[in-house]
Amino acid sequence: MPTLNGASGIVYQPDVMQLSRVVDADQSVTSSTTLVTVPKLTVPIGINERIILRYTIHFSAGATGDLKVFVNAPNSPTLFRQAAISIDPSGALAGGSILTAENNAASVVSASAGNGLLLLNVLVANGANAGEVTFEFAQNSSDATATIIRAGSFLEYRYF
Repeated sequence: MPTLNGASGIVYQPDVMQLSRVVDADQSVTSSTTLVTVPKLTVPIGINERIILRYTIHFSAGATGDLKVFVNAPNSPTLFRQAAISIDPSGALAGGSILTAENNAASVVSASAGNGLLLLNVLVANGANAGEVTFEFAQNSSDATATIIRAGSFLEYRYF
């Protein structure tokens, strides 16, 4: 099915999301609120390209460290929208307001330790800066118990 993609013209691809990025080994952060990139969840984006991204993130965290995430697009995208739904380690379901700028981080905070799930839907209409859309994470509060992005977390994406 053809679609127009900014100044790049027509893009042909099937009308499905592509499952193409899967985390193959746990990645952890301990005692740090500094964001780190999950390389397996990185995709390129060209000048004026548009992309829809759906992240399914399985994680575990301590009761203090929790999880902080950041979807980073090239500087000055024309449009950025991010919506999140999470189930924290206590089993509580949460949704946040839609982020409208790519310079904001989102957090999953719980008084409980254990496993959680984060679903992110992101739309990026890129501007004049080609680069990559990266998924970054850290602890929301520095803690000696590791915050872990689990193997099997994945990214589905589609240019349109």
